[in-house]
Amino acid sequence: MRTSNRIGRLTSGLLFVALATFVACSGSSSDNGGSGANAGTGASAGTGAQGGTGATGSGGSAGSPGSAKFDFQINNGKSYCRSTDGCDFGSTISIKDAAGKVLGRSPGFCHTPCDTCEQLPCPGVACQELHGEPVTGEQLTWDGSYYQGGTCNGGTQCLTKLFAPPGKYTAVMCATPGDLVDDVTPSPPLKACKPSGPQECVEVPFDFPSAQTVGGSLP
Repeated sequence: MRTSNRIGRLTSGLLFVALATFVACSGSSSDNGGSGANAGTGASAGTGAQGGTGATGSGGSAGSPGSAKFDFQINNGKSYCRSTDGCDFGSTISIKDAAGKVLGRSPGFCHTPCDTCEQLPCPGVACQELHGEPVTGEQLTWDGSYYQGGTCNGGTQCLTKLFAPPGKYTAVMCATPGDLVDDVTPSPPLKACKPSGPQECVEVPFDFPSAQTVGGSLP
C-alpha cells in the first residue's frame, strides 16, 4: 500500500512539472510572437522612404510639375548676333530660382549621367566651324527640368536631371548687339558675329508652372 502511495505522489509530481513546462513554453512563444509583431512595426521604418516625398517637395527627380512658355522679342530696330559652332545650347533665355541661382537647362554634349556614370558619345564632325548667326528673339517651353552637378564612382564628374518645384522664378532674356560680317578664314567663307556693344538683358519674374506666356523684350 505504501509503495502505491509513493508511486501516486511521484506521478502527480511529474504531471505538475510537465504542466509547468508547457505553460512556460507557451508564454515564451507568445513573447516571440510579440517580437515578430514589433519587427513588423519596425518595417514602418520604410516610411524613411518618404525621403522620396521630400525630393518631390523640392522638385527633385519625381517628374515635371508643369510648364511655362516664354516669348522673347526683339523689335527695337537694333541688330543682334551670336557666335556658335552649331553644337552649343544657344538659348537666349536663362532661368534663375528665388535665390538667384541660374538653373543649367542643358547638359551639353559628352556629359556623364550620374545614374550610369558612363560618358555619352560626343557629336564629333557634326559640329561646324565657329560662325555667326542673327538673334531675333526666341520662343521656349520649359518643363522645369535642369541639371545638377555631382560625382559618381568615387570622383567622376557627372550630371543629374532634376525638376524645379513650383514657385517664384525669373526669366533672363539677353542678346548682344552686333552685325554679321564676312569671315574669309575658313573655307568656304562663313559669316562672323562682330559685337557692337555689351550684352543687353531684360529680367521677367514669373510663377512656375504658369498658364500665361512669360513675355519680354529689349528696350
